[in-house]
Amino acid sequence: EISAQGSGVSDDQIEARRSSVTVGDLATIVYTSGTTGKPKGCEITHGNFLFICDQARAAVPEVFGDPKTSTLLFLPLAHIFGRAIQCVMVEAGLKTSFAPDATKLVDDIGVAKPNFLLAVPRVFEKVYNSAEQTAVAGGKGKIVAAAAATAIDYSRALDAGRTPIGLKLK
Repeated sequence: EISAQGSGVSDDQIEARRSSVTVGDLATIVYTSGTTGKPKGCEITHGNFLFICDQARAAVPEVFGDPKTSTLLFLPLAHIFGRAIQCVMVEAGLKTSFAPDATKLVDDIGVAKPNFLLAVPRVFEKVYNSAEQTAVAGGKGKIVAAAAATAIDYSRALDAGRTPIGLKLK
């Protein structure tokens, strides 16, 4: 239907509109949820997105510089982080799959087989809390607690520049 509606638009018209856009032009408006105050809109320019793309590719070349890189986006594109990652992937020419329903994320991961996932901290907190509750209910709470303590110790050792060998389970 979209193709049919645009069938009367010439390639010259498309090129004229595409080439008239500058980095200072508005690309999108992102609205805050209002959790810390009154909701408001933030204008994001094409230049903002290009800057994000350049910085992400420079900061993590092992991810965004590998042509085999793929991700599965499950954040809504209304979320600026999801939208920014989509832009980085498109600009880098990398594969992006989309998960329309986060409750089926495990199945979608199996189909898409991404080599990295990105999310906001709250998503990872929900995954951890759910796994922890399941483990506790199944009598395996101590194992999860020990694994979490080991992961924290490992991360702290790396942050302090130490080799995280010989960590003690709590």
